Amino acid sequence: MKALMRKTIVLMVLLSLCGCAGNSRAKKLVGSPAPYAHMTMFDGSIQVLDQAKGKVAVVAFWSSWCNNSRPVVEELNEFAKTARNRHKFVVYAVSLDKSEDYEALKEKIVYRKLDSVQHVFSGNEGYDELFMAFHGDTFPLVIVIDQKGVVRAVGEDAETALAILRTL
Repeated sequence: MKALMRKTIVLMVLLSLCGCAGNSRAKKLVGSPAPYAHMTMFDGSIQVLDQAKGKVAVVAFWSSWCNNSRPVVEELNEFAKTARNRHKFVVYAVSLDKSEDYEALKEKIVYRKLDSVQHVFSGNEGYDELFMAFHGDTFPLVIVIDQKGVVRAVGEDAETALAILRTL
C-alpha cells in the first residue's frame, strides 16, 4: 500500500511540473506574422502587440510560482537594463498568475528589481488573450518578433532571444 501511495505522489508531482515546462505548439508560428492581440499592461492600460512594430519584440510568458520561468524574466530584465541597443527592442514579461495574486506579484517584481521589462498581467492565467493568440500551452515560453511583426523564434529559455538581441 505504501509503495502505491509513493508512486501516486511521484506521478502527481511530475504531472504538476508539466504545465511549467515542455514543448510548445507556438513553434509552428515561426515565419508567420505575429497574431493580433491585446495586452493588459500592469498598470491596467491596454496595448496591442502591433505597437512594437519597428522594434524587435520579445514576449516572455511566465508565472511567479514557476521555478523554470522566473530566471528567464530575470535574465531578460538584466540584459534590457544594461544593453546599449535597448532603443531597438522591447521585452514584454507576460505573467500568467491568478488575478488574486496581483499584489504578491507586484511585490516580487519590486523586490527582484524587474523594472527594465514591460509587465503584462491580465489575471486570466492560461486564458490570457496574448498567450492564447500564440497557442501557448507551456511556460516559460519566449517568442521573438522581428521589426516587421514576423515571429522569428520560439523557445523555453532566454538564450535564443538574447542571441538575437545581441546582434541588433
